[in-house]
Amino acid sequence: MATDNEIFAMIADRRREQARTLRSIQPDQAKLASLCSGWTVHQVAAHLVMPFNVGTPSVVRGLIRHRGDFNKYSHQWAIAHAAGHTLEQIAADLEANAEHRFTPPGFGPQAPLTDSCVHAFDIGLPLDLQPEIPTEQLEVVLDNLISPKAARAFSKAGLMDGLHFEATDCSWSHGSGRRVAGPAWALMLALSARPAGLTALEGDGLAVLESRLPVQ
Repeated sequence: MATDNEIFAMIADRRREQARTLRSIQPDQAKLASLCSGWTVHQVAAHLVMPFNVGTPSVVRGLIRHRGDFNKYSHQWAIAHAAGHTLEQIAADLEANAEHRFTPPGFGPQAPLTDSCVHAFDIGLPLDLQPEIPTEQLEVVLDNLISPKAARAFSKAGLMDGLHFEATDCSWSHGSGRRVAGPAWALMLALSARPAGLTALEGDGLAVLESRLPVQ
């Protein structure tokens, strides 16, 4: 099991890689819809730098404006930040804060690593860019996604019930019941309630899983 220091190093690696990806994106591509519902590619990129740019007073004010709904506050913040910052500026921010040790309240470093890895696909797949994430990072993310806390921020209650998930490119597996198998990245997308990876999965539990995911 990876230590917190090792996971923070993984996060830094992700942020630097994402900065490189953002610099390869053309202005017209930045306007495309991401896999993250309601956000463009540019707006997902803006979301990635929110931890470096929002202090506690701003969060409190934002929550008051949005009646305590952090998701709505985060959504509007990303839209506003993207409107005022280029992808180059966001990439520079990611690089400058690659070693930042932010963790959301109640979560460890597994949470920002999960956020970073999932959003890499939210940005990459609509642009036909397949993120290359090391297996050891994906295993940390998968372990986080099956944790009881995951449904609060990343996943969906009941998504895994009666299903056995099995990665075909590493030794990771979880659960019992009907089988859902495929590469770790595709399992990550499914467990974070994104249908985009379903075509890379197989097994007698796939139809059940698909029925529980939002329509893409």
